[in-house]
Amino acid sequence: MTPRAFALAVSLLIVALFLPGTSRAQVPFEANRIEWSSYDSPATEAMEVLRSRADLEALWIRTGRRGTPPDVEFRRQTAVAYLLGVRPTGGYRVELESVRVERGTLTLHFVEIAPGPCCVAGQVSTFPGLFITTIPWKGPVAFERRVEFRNCCP
Repeated sequence: MTPRAFALAVSLLIVALFLPGTSRAQVPFEANRIEWSSYDSPATEAMEVLRSRADLEALWIRTGRRGTPPDVEFRRQTAVAYLLGVRPTGGYRVELESVRVERGTLTLHFVEIAPGPCCVAGQVSTFPGLFITTIPWKGPVAFERRVEFRNCCP
């Protein structure tokens, strides 16, 4: 691994660990967030575990992503794409809350952040999603999601 790639990996780990709603105690496994635009994703919801370069390239093509997919060392990592699908306005996002092994299953807990009733949001369709890498995992994977509404009221 080059020094630049190592620095990027460490930076992504730090960002993932200190995302709002995420604490170090809740993420016992390494979880690296890779940027995912809210404006050029597919309109359908998807929760996908990517265990090979072929899986990743297929997702990139299917979702109309630009450029080349990020480098993922699939011998040492599992990649996960969590796409919320279309949302009617801006102000939505998805965050990783925790990664745990529960009864032999790798369980990824996500939180969808949605604008509350007093929030001002752009009147444009968005497609929030999150792409992460985490520990290598060959067993079953479960996704859990909760929705949290932001309070923008005075």
